[in-house]
Amino acid sequence: MLTNIQAAVVNPHKHIINRHNVGIKLILNHNVGQRYHQLENEELILDKLDKFDNAIITELRQNARQSISHIADAVNLSRSAVSERIKKLEHNGVIRGYQVLLSESQKEGVSAYFEIQHQCPRCADVVHVFQSIPEVVTCRGITGDMDLLVYVQASSMRRLHEIREYIDAQTDIIKIKTHVVMSEWIDNQG
Repeated sequence: MLTNIQAAVVNPHKHIINRHNVGIKLILNHNVGQRYHQLENEELILDKLDKFDNAIITELRQNARQSISHIADAVNLSRSAVSERIKKLEHNGVIRGYQVLLSESQKEGVSAYFEIQHQCPRCADVVHVFQSIPEVVTCRGITGDMDLLVYVQASSMRRLHEIREYIDAQTDIIKIKTHVVMSEWIDNQG
């Protein structure tokens, strides 16, 4: 049974801190504040969300598991109107989904960032190395002395060490720096 439920919204302009051990995350379309309607001829019309849609989203941000009745009372609409609006927000892609969020203390394993410097003419020429490692979550080209920033989630410190050794053994890799994640306070990724 889930406890200590809190909702967060994917929004590039805000940092949401989840202070609980377990949470439900409300995932919104990147165009938060806008809703798309699909017409019969498959044209998209862009409408602004009204004050009721915004109020419903605000309530879901606070607690994505609260009842329709509670949301209806908070936004001064009927239960059926709130239910219909939530369905439309989901159907139109404004609300993309809901997911369980665990705090780092509840997760097993270890996470780390690898800063990678390589000798290839282009980063794309060395990306195949990281695509072959299932624990790699992201691989991004960066500016500065290093070329790539690779985020890895491994099942154990031993597995993380094996991954690092594998990367370091590649002939195109010149330098690797490892940064093990000790704590996580903000995670706005969806």
